[in-house]
Amino acid sequence: MGRKLVAAALRWMFSWDEVKVMHLVARAENEPAVRLYRGLGYQVLHRMRAARRPLQRP
Repeated sequence: MGRKLVAAALRWMFSWDEVKVMHLVARAENEPAVRLYRGLGYQVLHRMRAARRPLQRP
C-alpha cells in the first residue's frame, strides 16, 4: 500500500512542468519508512542531527 501511495503522489507532483526535483525527509529511526523509500530508489544524501531536550512540565 505504501508503494502505491508514494507512486501516486509522485505522479501527481510531477504532473506539473515546474516540478523537477523532489526531496524527501524521514526520521532515520523510522526503519519501515526508510526501507520503503530506498526500495523506491531513493538514496540517503544527508543525515540531519538535532538535539532535543525533554519537555519541562509546569
